[in-house]
Amino acid sequence: MSRIKGLNLPVVTTSLIIACVVVFILDYVLPFGLWKYGAFIPALAVSEPYRYLTAMFFHSGEAHILGNMYALFLIGIPMERRLGRSKFLVFYLLCGIGGHTLILAWARLAGDSMWTATLGASGAIFGIFAAYAVDIRKNGGKATLILIVMGYNLVISFIPGLNISWQGHIGGLIAGAIIMALLVLRPVKQSKYKDALQWFLMVASCAILVTINFLLLMK
Repeated sequence: MSRIKGLNLPVVTTSLIIACVVVFILDYVLPFGLWKYGAFIPALAVSEPYRYLTAMFFHSGEAHILGNMYALFLIGIPMERRLGRSKFLVFYLLCGIGGHTLILAWARLAGDSMWTATLGASGAIFGIFAAYAVDIRKNGGKATLILIVMGYNLVISFIPGLNISWQGHIGGLIAGAIIMALLVLRPVKQSKYKDALQWFLMVASCAILVTINFLLLMK
């Protein structure tokens, strides 16, 4: 049996898609509404902080999960190869947490209901799209197409009656763009400690997100 050298399978992207599909099926077949125990609800952020992560794996219907998984498949594979498996997974989760952070901020500061449940991988996916655009621009390319796709989906987020969390989308987008901009800074890219510096920046980003959420919850 021959070995294929240099094979870089998108293990994380594939695993995330499979996890979302499995959770969707379980939520569909179980009679008690599994999503209630995993959706992000600002009022439960302190007592049940795991919801910051679990909400990314729940979806509200067939169209919701199909759209998100197709987008994750398209953008996740190149970004996983760009960042590496471990960094991509952490980056993806940080973008999702960024989305939930803006949801919480809006609920606290703008008077939205603290009991409104949100779910879906959209925030994390928006963050990956934003990161892809930043990476293209940093490498001298044109990100026009990717920006059009993001802009179109953001506009849809504001259409009344669709019950789309625009806060989650924008929060994920902001987190993804900022973190990626830090990871591809010239001093970081050219350093012989590039890998360690990128991990430090991701850990620091996580600490900042935790601090922001702590301050919002203590308000």
